[in-house]
Amino acid sequence: MLPLPALALGANTLADQLARAAGRSLAAVTGRWLAPPVARQQPVFVEAWPAPEATDAALPTGPARRPAPPAQAAPAAPKGIRVRADAVLRLANGGARPGGVPVPARGERPAGLALVGVSALGIGLVDGDVLTHAAGRPALSAGDVIGVVLGSRASHQPEIWGRFWRNGESWNLVVEQPYPRSKKRASSEESGS
Repeated sequence: MLPLPALALGANTLADQLARAAGRSLAAVTGRWLAPPVARQQPVFVEAWPAPEATDAALPTGPARRPAPPAQAAPAAPKGIRVRADAVLRLANGGARPGGVPVPARGERPAGLALVGVSALGIGLVDGDVLTHAAGRPALSAGDVIGVVLGSRASHQPEIWGRFWRNGESWNLVVEQPYPRSKKRASSEESGS
């Protein structure tokens, strides 16, 4: 009689171990299927801090400090970059996808998009340039810029003007728009139809 309870106890322990192992395996498999999707981490743009003498701490406080003048349209920037239509077409066909990270206004620079992935494109823009305007509108998000590009292309604008900030200066940006002719359209234009 004595071996029978010992045999039952051993079987119970073995069954418990097998059940735990099966439960862990099942939890691992279903956990992968049922887990919430991982949100893609957004890039963060870290700006270099200005020299101490350029910070607001160095400005006088109290009655001696003058209020800031009202915001006005900035005069045309003396520097600029023009991106030719053939370069735009080459980059689009190559699948280039530069990006931008929203940054707040800082000092004289308006808020905008810090450009990422533009240095290697060979068009004169540098990673860290901050796009502040697109077609005269503030460029505060990628959606703002995409909307300007889509609207400009829908109305067949030959160029899209913008402005970006680099090293404490505002620069003009002109991006020529390519409108490749389709073979059908090109042949009808050549035949005079």
